[in-house]
Amino acid sequence: MPERKTLMDRMRDFFDEMERDMFEAIGERFEEHCSWDPEECCLEPLTNVVETENEIIITADLPYVSSDKIDLHVSEDMLHLEAPLDQAVKYSQWTLQRQIEFQKFRKHIKLPPNVESDKIDASFKNGILEIRIPKKITRIKIQIK
Repeated sequence: MPERKTLMDRMRDFFDEMERDMFEAIGERFEEHCSWDPEECCLEPLTNVVETENEIIITADLPYVSSDKIDLHVSEDMLHLEAPLDQAVKYSQWTLQRQIEFQKFRKHIKLPPNVESDKIDASFKNGILEIRIPKKITRIKIQIK
């Protein structure tokens, strides 16, 4: 015989399911993942993407992270960033005050097809990661003889 759940357990289950449904709907609507994942204890860092004529510059805010622990790699058309936090960050959610302790940052950024992924340059200073991705030369001046 299954164990009976308390009222608080049923309420927690209800809000967990509502939260999952809400963020799935938002994610599908905006074609992005939500900014945090309580199941994997990860946050999405604040990022800024600027595209110039010659390159794409991505900056990511990574407080409480050591540069030697940042995992940054490219696969096909995606840039993957993952970095564990040196100290966990806690977040209270809803009125039930459920505590979530985040332990890492994670972000996936879709790249355009015209970049040279083998020439990416990244630097980290004062909690800010800067990634510079050069674009492939798309036009070449032809000398007329």
